[in-house]
Amino acid sequence: VVADGAIDEGLAAAAKGLGLHVAPALARSAEVRCPVIWCWGRRPLLLLPAEEAGAEGVDRVAVFRHELAHWRRRDHLSTLAAELLVALLPWHPLAWVVRARLGRLAELACDDWVLAGGTSASDYAATLLGLIPQPHSPALAAASGRSGLRHRIIRILSDHLPQPAAGPRWTAAACLTMLLAASIAALAQ
Repeated sequence: VVADGAIDEGLAAAAKGLGLHVAPALARSAEVRCPVIWCWGRRPLLLLPAEEAGAEGVDRVAVFRHELAHWRRRDHLSTLAAELLVALLPWHPLAWVVRARLGRLAELACDDWVLAGGTSASDYAATLLGLIPQPHSPALAAASGRSGLRHRIIRILSDHLPQPAAGPRWTAAACLTMLLAASIAALAQ
């Protein structure tokens, strides 16, 4: 468990900025190389690498906000659904495409939440670049692949980012649209 006042303050600021009503737990582990959120429990657990050498200049609040946005968006549930789809249909190439695309879109959506929280695009891009592991440093990793990070940074620095919106109206509209589409398909048969 982490007991560092500055890190705790950054985590509290990120949680407040996202409107979370639950206080996230914070811990360190030698098993992770980048900040990771564990969403399977009553409250999120944010895991940090055991050492943060080489992470100077990293905006912790932005990193925490990104990870906590995964909790707020319930990305762990959609990821579980994608994994189940691939497990049920491993021979179907679209199942694999959907799983990969869902992961990329979740990262982009959480980047949008960071930027909507007031972090400037250039500062956030610099933070992501500061998270790239160095050859002799156990620094944090920002993305699973450098090409994914490249596309994220290009998108962050563009001026055409949407404002993230997640809430009951959007969910109701999506459910209503799916019910309507299913009803039309059922009636057509």
